[in-house]
Amino acid sequence: MSTRAMNRRSPPPSPPPANRLRSRGGGTGFRSPSSSSTSTGMGRTSAITLLDTNHGRERRLQRNIPLRDIQAAIKHGKKERHPSNRNLIIYTYQGQKHIISEDESRRLVTTMVSTIDLQLKYISTQEGAHHRRAQGIICDENSKIPWKSHSILIVDKSGSMRNSDVSGCRTRLGAVWLSIAQDFINFRLEAGTASDMDVVTIILMGEDAKVLVDRHPTNKLLFNRVVEYFHDSEEADREWHRNRGGKKGRNGKRQRGPRPNMRPGFVQPGGHGFYGPSLKKAEDLLEQYDDGHAESALHVLLLSDGRPSDHTFILRDMNDNRKKSKNNKDQICRKTMKEEQDEIEEVYKNVRSTLQKAVERMASKHGRRFNFAAIGMGNMKEYECLKELVSSANDFGGQANFQVPGLSCAEIGAAVSSAATSLTACQTALRSATNIGGQQQRRVRQCLRENSRLLPALTEVVDDTFDIYMNEDVERDEYKDGKFVKVDLRDADAKGVALKQLAFGEGQERLAFQFFELGDDGSTVVGEALVAKESRFIESETDTLGRSNNWLSRDKFVKRFCKLHATAQICAKAFNQKLDSIPNLDLDTARVSFIDCCVYYLNHKTRGQFAVIVEPRLDGKFEKWNNNNGWQMKTSQKDRREIATLPEQENEDEDDDVIDLTGFDKDSIFVSNNEVAQAFSHFSYIHSGRKRLICDLQGVMKKQSKLFCFTDPAIHYHNAREEEGSNLTKYGRTDRGQKGIQNFFDSHTCNGLCNLVTKGFINAD
Repeated sequence: MSTRAMNRRSPPPSPPPANRLRSRGGGTGFRSPSSSSTSTGMGRTSAITLLDTNHGRERRLQRNIPLRDIQAAIKHGKKERHPSNRNLIIYTYQGQKHIISEDESRRLVTTMVSTIDLQLKYISTQEGAHHRRAQGIICDENSKIPWKSHSILIVDKSGSMRNSDVSGCRTRLGAVWLSIAQDFINFRLEAGTASDMDVVTIILMGEDAKVLVDRHPTNKLLFNRVVEYFHDSEEADREWHRNRGGKKGRNGKRQRGPRPNMRPGFVQPGGHGFYGPSLKKAEDLLEQYDDGHAESALHVLLLSDGRPSDHTFILRDMNDNRKKSKNNKDQICRKTMKEEQDEIEEVYKNVRSTLQKAVERMASKHGRRFNFAAIGMGNMKEYECLKELVSSANDFGGQANFQVPGLSCAEIGAAVSSAATSLTACQTALRSATNIGGQQQRRVRQCLRENSRLLPALTEVVDDTFDIYMNEDVERDEYKDGKFVKVDLRDADAKGVALKQLAFGEGQERLAFQFFELGDDGSTVVGEALVAKESRFIESETDTLGRSNNWLSRDKFVKRFCKLHATAQICAKAFNQKLDSIPNLDLDTARVSFIDCCVYYLNHKTRGQFAVIVEPRLDGKFEKWNNNNGWQMKTSQKDRREIATLPEQENEDEDDDVIDLTGFDKDSIFVSNNEVAQAFSHFSYIHSGRKRLICDLQGVMKKQSKLFCFTDPAIHYHNAREEEGSNLTKYGRTDRGQKGIQNFFDSHTCNGLCNLVTKGFINAD
């Protein structure tokens, strides 16, 4: 209820039923309202007495304001008379306002939080024309200009979103609009990370899914549109309180007050919040407008204040069917309370499973381009479903995160800002993989992903999700002595291979699939589990020069990968020999290796012949020690610059990777596993005569054998003696040349092992 509406009523002659809240200290501590602030001589804050009226208590609990905050406002806050009722005092303190009667009873009339005022931005004629041009490009189905991103924001508009318990806003829905405007749109515009080709769609999540904003460029006009929804939420809250306080009619229901003139598209919270229709709408929109461009990030942000209500309609239909059966005098078994509760839990479980499958389909189709963020407001126990959706997106190749901020505009805004930052990071990673060295950008190959956490050790292939290639449809080539030669299959009993149709992993350049060699029967697995890798991209030759050139581009891709692995393996052997020659180096110091790979040529009935890279599958904890953009894992001991020594001790924990090496003066030299990995990258640059740097070190550390098993490295190449431009992407799209080398050393801190392994090199390989 508004302050003006409350003050139309004269105060009652006697206070309404209330709980008198008085501490042991007693006393009123009341001061004349002529002062602009309250006295600090009232004694303890908890000793201030206050009558918590029915209406005041309802508002206080609704807005999550503890009694002590009101007592502190009386003692420390700013104090002024109410402009319409001289018998009331307004206390303002820490973003809250409390209206209290002036008499000795000190009745709490109402309490509220100070709200944030958000203003529209000025739009110039030029900006308006620029927006119309961008909107035309976005909505033109024949446009060849790719979108940089497509963000779909799903906003809950259920009845609980009108709750007035968020600090800084009248309602939860208002806090969501405020955060979207300030922390998702304006934040990215001011940071320069969003432009007109960053497209935003907003879906209202109620009992159905309504597209409120359809494919809008990220600009000031979008900001203003969301600000209008923010103002609508405040007006909707005023209207709801006004109608809620109306007189009761003959039917016992409160009569609605005069409805204000509301603009088209006015959003008023109410009803249930069904996740299913909104997630399905988001899935359909991503499918409809995705152009398959490799650099276009796809983002879904779900903001809700409770668990899904989809199961309520299912239960209602079940109850309706029971009533019909009863009316038809069919035999009905009366259920116990426990059976009814179990039935509800079963229905809710099925609803959650359906929602997970919707997110799984989006992540499976779009992979690392798909970014899913879920933000819940309120009780953490209400968001088991949201956490499951986030887990499903991560399992199927997407990037997802879940947050539960506090009920304040600042914390909700920080969560939305974090989601915007994740989107920007996703775009940066995609650009680094698709637009290197000024090369033409490529489109992503259409491929579904499977759950990366569920990779069973198969002994037999009977699933129709595998493609089987037998006998003459399979050929295996190895890279030996600078050339590729045809060899037998890896296992002596193998007569064919099985290739999974669903990818379980995805990197910047490659998709990874399960791969097995098969026996004579075409189903029995022989040998170890393998991994097949293909390029993520559709090469540019496909659309212009036809199938034969596309085959050549694939063949070039797999052979270049094998050559890169062979180059890295040669360097790894030299590094291990260097470690062996260092006196006093601890015998348990890890060595490095790159797993062997080869090329399999497969003949498919419809695809024709194509090539895949095949290598042994790495089982264990997959880790990354550095990447090709300059990032490096840091050791626990910060900025350790010298090698320390440690005497032999008994009962050492073999799982400890980093040991405190300070304070000892013995012979043995100890280094951590991470220091070995970073020293290898440094060594590769010096070993190659300052031409190549091997990085993007990822794989498995086998602790029993103390051996790094790396895969998918990147090599940055630069030769100052060669002509400018001839160095570009010699080792594939992840080769960033001199810039990549510089990025590594900008973030690299040499450890003691770096100094030891790089000694003695002057020139050349």
